[in-house]
Amino acid sequence: MIQIHSTADENVPLAGGVFRKALSRTSYPPVADSVALWVGIDGCGKEPARSEPAPYLHLSDYRACRRGTEVAYYVIDGGGHSWPGGERMLAILDPPSPVMMATSMLWQFFATHPKP
Repeated sequence: MIQIHSTADENVPLAGGVFRKALSRTSYPPVADSVALWVGIDGCGKEPARSEPAPYLHLSDYRACRRGTEVAYYVIDGGGHSWPGGERMLAILDPPSPVMMATSMLWQFFATHPKP
């Protein structure tokens, strides 16, 4: 499982709650709860390897998981609700963060973890 989130996302904020830019007034749990759920499902170790693959990009990587699975959780400092490394689709939308290329990152992750 791979998740990519930004600290300045007002549609899906890291801390959860009612999203400022959301159409729904539903309160959601923190993103860390979703990561913890997948760490448990995949039987990963409790402590991830932490790194900064690029400036403003943080990775919590749980690699010691059952059946060779992995939980990779990327957090981009700044950046809003947009596709990292992509094009800005509309002026009213958040500009994409340039710190990573999400498309190639996802392709690499799934190529490394093919479905058995």
